[in-house]
Amino acid sequence: KDAIKAEKQKEDFNVSGALKRDLQTSKHGVALKYNEPVEGTVCTRKKWRIYEYKGDEHIDTYHIHRQSFYLFGRDQRIAHKVCLHPSISSQHAIIQYRRVPSKNSKKMRVEPYIMDLKSRHGTFLNGDRIESQRYYQLLPKDVIKFGVSTREYIVLASDSHAAQAKNDKQQTESAKEEENYNVWSDDEK
Repeated sequence: KDAIKAEKQKEDFNVSGALKRDLQTSKHGVALKYNEPVEGTVCTRKKWRIYEYKGDEHIDTYHIHRQSFYLFGRDQRIAHKVCLHPSISSQHAIIQYRRVPSKNSKKMRVEPYIMDLKSRHGTFLNGDRIESQRYYQLLPKDVIKFGVSTREYIVLASDSHAAQAKNDKQQTESAKEEENYNVWSDDEK
């Protein structure tokens, strides 16, 4: 009898899905396709925004720097930006701030990245479809499109306009200096 009981109580090592359930994050009863990485953080130095356009009409502005990640999708219970177009998945893509090392120093910087969450119709960055489950760094003036929706999302940072103005000013000043110190050649008469 004891041998039969031991055989019945033998451990079952078949896949049960319990580990997957434990690792999944859920919000409002919905299992999220995305878990925030260790390097995820809130951006405090730059104020990043996304401007939503449909054609030439400005629809809305989203201040994405206020939280560590921003979920785009059709599911109204969990998406930070609800996109109701039929080609957009319930959990379509995320924008995640990540702490990454600077190229020129040992300091860390916080930059926004976009990732497609295995959506059926894809996410497009500057007209190119991005690979699913892979981070792509966002830069000022990048254009994002989801699925076959005609809406465009333009990414800008608080210093984008200031940096462009500074660059324009430097170019104007260097052109003036060049004009002031123009060297006459023998060929000109």
